[in-house]
Amino acid sequence: MGIFWRYFKENLAWPLTRIPGGLAALAEGAAGALDQVRQDILWLRLQFNPSTCEPQYLEHYARARGIRRHRLESLNLFRVRVVSAYAWQLMGGKVSGLRKILEYYGYVVAGIVNLRTEDPARWAEFRVALEPPAEGFRADDYELLSWAINDQKPARSILASIRLNREASLTLSAGMVLIARPRITIAPYVARITIADTTLYHAAGVYQYSRITI
Repeated sequence: MGIFWRYFKENLAWPLTRIPGGLAALAEGAAGALDQVRQDILWLRLQFNPSTCEPQYLEHYARARGIRRHRLESLNLFRVRVVSAYAWQLMGGKVSGLRKILEYYGYVVAGIVNLRTEDPARWAEFRVALEPPAEGFRADDYELLSWAINDQKPARSILASIRLNREASLTLSAGMVLIARPRITIAPYVARITIADTTLYHAAGVYQYSRITI
């Protein structure tokens, strides 16, 4: 039962609508037409609000507000940008605003560094350092990041690079090997024996070599 037909029968309580017949059928048909008109009016009202309009009409609001949609940007992200266009315009062109915008896209900003601290001649360039997500970066992430940064950065600034901070934990084991090679040499003892006018020499020697590996 539609809204208007229920209104005719229960609120107006016209007796002729309760009796089957031509008048009741006419009233029910009119109630159905009014219900359809009501749905059309509600749908049209939704189209005048970018937060509730159909996707094809959202593009018109975006163009009116100077917003371009990236091919990798989801519909929900794009809709939020269109609805909050004024707030995004206020954040654009600022370091703090750029940080919030990138975090909105799901990237954790570790720092935004002006390169004049490294080279005074590069005063207009800056670097963005990010914490990589657990699932890692894809090629699409780099494209979306570059677009988002260049779209919201100050007009005078130039994006020089995007740096990813990576940390790795390793277990290092240290060991020591001692190799001892003692060498013992016993020099021969030469005894002199004199017999008559003849001198004889006799000797004995011991040589020991051992190798110990620890």
